[in-house]
Amino acid sequence: MIERDKTQRQSNIELLRIMAMLGVIILHYNNPQMGGGIAYARGINKSILYGLESLFACSVNLFILISGYFMSKNSKRTIIKPLELILQVILFKEILFLAKVLIGREPFSILKIMNNLIPTNWFVMLYVTLYLISPAINVVIEKATEKDVLRKFVVIFFMLFSIYPTGVDLLQEILGRDIVGISSVGMYGSQWGYSIVNFSLMYFLGACLKRVNVNKLKNMRYLLRIFILTGSLMIWAYLNDLTGYGTERTAWEYCNPLVILLAVEIFMLFKQTNLGTVNYINGLAKGSFTVFLLHNSLLPFIKIERLVTLNFLLMLVLVFLSAGAIYVVCWGVYKIYEFVSRPIYNWLIRRIPLLTQNIYEGL
Repeated sequence: MIERDKTQRQSNIELLRIMAMLGVIILHYNNPQMGGGIAYARGINKSILYGLESLFACSVNLFILISGYFMSKNSKRTIIKPLELILQVILFKEILFLAKVLIGREPFSILKIMNNLIPTNWFVMLYVTLYLISPAINVVIEKATEKDVLRKFVVIFFMLFSIYPTGVDLLQEILGRDIVGISSVGMYGSQWGYSIVNFSLMYFLGACLKRVNVNKLKNMRYLLRIFILTGSLMIWAYLNDLTGYGTERTAWEYCNPLVILLAVEIFMLFKQTNLGTVNYINGLAKGSFTVFLLHNSLLPFIKIERLVTLNFLLMLVLVFLSAGAIYVVCWGVYKIYEFVSRPIYNWLIRRIPLLTQNIYEGL
């Protein structure tokens, strides 16, 4: 979600960024540990939520795919960008805690304030790591492109870091026990795609889409493929229910090959949809990172347990309306944050030029 050069902004991709963030909100709306929508729903309502979960399971992958598509042609990396992300995580954690103290939901605690100084956010830490190592990935891609072996790399990496680890996870699911030490990602398995391995794979695929010629298809063909992949993931998720699962279904883990392919198909659909420059879309998309940080704190204000028992059409409409409302509220916070923080960051940049120097100068 680190912003790229403003001259490169394309409203079709910025719209995709917004849709992906709405997808993340809906995923957490459904998540048993967060909104709990799937746990509360019954009958057709549950099937609809399974469908939404299957469609938006690729949302995080889409963010990384977009980054790979745009950042792979530029290996300039600065300290200020990851620093801004980490500081924003800390600041919002502190603000949310103090807000809860003021409304009486939590007691004041110095220890909690100190703990909030630790930027515990899996996505941000992996994204910062990817941001810093991505120039090395860019070099590999450029060399592979010159030698015409890029497609082979795609096949090998996809098999090693998507198909095989997901197969291992699926085997564990079927057997009902952990199988330690045979995954290609880590000793304890794929981590459901919450790993720098999956982030690097998605970045790599995004960079490849920038370089290789992909046959343009009619939008209906992309929509058909998206429908088939979503349906397949939905069936897979129901099969997961028969075997039981731990904390994540293999159907919806980020490294699942069908989830990755779904991200590619959705990206290609938006990529070939020419919207020109639409300022309000570009403006809304800028707040997506702030939405990511804050949206979970707003989910409790939605009566999800009651909402998922309504008529299925009404439920579906309200799911999207509530996700959109959360996005808009968080975007408003982003505008306030930018108004306050931007002069501070500009002052720091003027005083400490090192913050904006390319750490890979000469690469």
